[in-house]
Amino acid sequence: MQRLGWFLTTIAGLFLVWAALAEGQSLLHGLLVSVLAAAFSAWFVQARLARLRPLAVLRFFAVFLQRSVMGGVDVAWRALRPSMPLHPHWLDYPLRLKDASARAVFLGTISLMPGTLGADIVGDQARIHAILDSVDEDLRRIESLVADMFGETLEGAA
Repeated sequence: MQRLGWFLTTIAGLFLVWAALAEGQSLLHGLLVSVLAAAFSAWFVQARLARLRPLAVLRFFAVFLQRSVMGGVDVAWRALRPSMPLHPHWLDYPLRLKDASARAVFLGTISLMPGTLGADIVGDQARIHAILDSVDEDLRRIESLVADMFGETLEGAA
């Protein structure tokens, strides 16, 4: 039953993304592609599905959307104003997340945020490229939101 719920949720999520990107056009195609993509991805899903906390997921997406817009504006502003400082660098971020799925969501989220790229996870360290020095607080915030979604308690959390 849990897998069926995951399958239907995946279809709904993919279809909503399709509808938004296609501006309501070709909805039948979008539904077909959503069903096929969900069915195909079911082959690659772990045997044990993570139980996400719905309110935490909403909080995550609200913060993600806000940080994406603010970060995108900041990166665009820096591109248009070359005098603004950029400090591209690599950093090893000590992960507190234990669940493999939560770690993958964290790294993927970092890669979708403007100005950062989650490159790899080795052991308990995430290898991240950033264009600004002050990313540690954002990384901790995102990691806390991901932990909350997965119902994980972070050790050493402030």
